[in-house]
Amino acid sequence: MDFYKVYMRWCPDNLEKPFAAATFIHHLRDHQKSLGIIYDDKCIGTNRGFHNVDLNPFVPVDAPFPWD
Repeated sequence: MDFYKVYMRWCPDNLEKPFAAATFIHHLRDHQKSLGIIYDDKCIGTNRGFHNVDLNPFVPVDAPFPWD
């Protein structure tokens, strides 16, 4: 999973200016405890990078909006 690609798609949807790729990765590494992720720079099997990441796609609820 390329977190930066997901982040780049998230930014325009949320009217945010994206960080550069290196800045984004440093931010994730610096805040891994508060984000609940783990960065490991050693190879574990074929994995390197962030662990403990749960990718749940957003599924909108089919319900009326409060103002409808």
